Amino acid sequence: MLYEDPDVEIYPALFVPGYASPAFYSRVFRNRLEDANIEVYALRLPRLATGDIKLSAEVLAQRVEELKAELRVKKLNLIGHSLGGIIIRYYLKRMDGWKNVKRAVYIATPHHGVPLARLVSFTRAGRQLLPGSDFLREIQDDPSTCRRARCLSVYSVFDPISQPVSSCHLGCAYNKKVYFPVGHMGLLLSERAVEWIAGFLEGKFDDDERFARLEREIESRPPMYRHLRGVSSLYR
Repeated sequence: MLYEDPDVEIYPALFVPGYASPAFYSRVFRNRLEDANIEVYALRLPRLATGDIKLSAEVLAQRVEELKAELRVKKLNLIGHSLGGIIIRYYLKRMDGWKNVKRAVYIATPHHGVPLARLVSFTRAGRQLLPGSDFLREIQDDPSTCRRARCLSVYSVFDPISQPVSSCHLGCAYNKKVYFPVGHMGLLLSERAVEWIAGFLEGKFDDDERFARLEREIESRPPMYRHLRGVSSLYR
């Protein structure tokens, strides 16, 4: 399918896999997005994304340019699962990738690092994912950069890997926190999560800016009051 209309709203998407994850593991997730008329491609990363995240971002940048030429579009949407989201964030912020991206989706992405990365610290990506690493400091929130491409972060309080849950919250993005029992990989199989993501890629969240404002309001409340109007109740 060719996308020749310069004003097209729904751009094709490129899926970026997580740590040590082959591209095919996202097949069910991509099928569901395609059922929603969103064309999705999968990125293959060297060493299954266990090497230097910066090198993975270079592979992403090259594939984005290739797809733009093949599909005749000016921009793409990017979807990253777990570490895949970190790769996308580096590309957007440090490689000016925002110029080529309409929307970015982060699924179970530990934006501020994950202590469990100590278990794989023998790899370069594992060390880069440790909280407080030099790499993560390079991509910390910068609203002036982040908001040049609309972003959505979807994560679960039941995720045993991307902990603490607060690490998945991205201050310059829409945030959807899942309160039903799905884990790190389960988010890719969640019909509700796919529904949110498809809606975001279709621009539906843009119709109601209170979505982002409400999330910031809830996070600023004392913990005992945050449950009163959970963001997950929106767009059901």
